[in-house]
Amino acid sequence: MIEFVPTDEGTGHAPVVVCEVCHHRIKSATDGSVAWDFDAKPMVALFAHKRCFHALIRGHPGWGSEDLDAFFIYLLQNTGLALRPWKKKEPRQRRQRR
Repeated sequence: MIEFVPTDEGTGHAPVVVCEVCHHRIKSATDGSVAWDFDAKPMVALFAHKRCFHALIRGHPGWGSEDLDAFFIYLLQNTGLALRPWKKKEPRQRRQRR
């Protein structure tokens, strides 16, 4: 799952990927995988550490999967973001209107 956690500076929140099995943060894209059920409506991405991945997909032989680093490259391409280095942006807090 994707969660929002407080930043180290305490100035806002940042999205992180959390393993569906052990519930710990996946700190490196090369250490994670994503799986989905082709028959589910809607199809939902489920994230896991590579060491937890078999526990996630056990009993689901028809599921699709991809390494997390490749998944995010595809996601960037499909959302029109350029695949080039960019400057780190300062976090911006958005407040909900009341």
